[in-house]
Amino acid sequence: MNSVSVLRTTLLSTIALALVGLYFMSAGNVEAATGKYNLVRGDMSTTASSTKTRALNTTCMSTAVEKRETALITAWGEFNTSITEALTERKTDLMAAWTQTEVTKRSSALKTAWSDWKTAKKSAHTEFKADRKVAWDTFKATAKNECKVPVPKEESLETTEKDSVSI
Repeated sequence: MNSVSVLRTTLLSTIALALVGLYFMSAGNVEAATGKYNLVRGDMSTTASSTKTRALNTTCMSTAVEKRETALITAWGEFNTSITEALTERKTDLMAAWTQTEVTKRSSALKTAWSDWKTAKKSAHTEFKADRKVAWDTFKATAKNECKVPVPKEESLETTEKDSVSI
């Protein structure tokens, strides 16, 4: 066998393997290739040749998502209200501080205004993060215990940097 024939055979084998891989990785055959739960089809495959099927409780998951999202919307609204109130108070306090003609009183009032703002902002963030965690923990528990569905990695709590907000 010459080198061209070997190259051609190798190339054809590689293409054939790629096509088989693409077939197994297509939307309808993911479970056959991975042996994992397919949320779209709602079944559990142990191997490509033996399949155990179970019904996916989409109504339960839809309700769990609705409760989670409603709780997050409520938490966001409370966070927004808290921050707005804190900013309004900061504005009022800073304006009042700048009306002080005596330097020590003005300096003390400015320091207090900024300190109060930082405390209120931190409190709002802490409360929001706690509410957000409760919403997600409740969702995960409902999905696992009531809906009997493993939560996909796309349905997970976002991580945030310091002093930023994720929902």
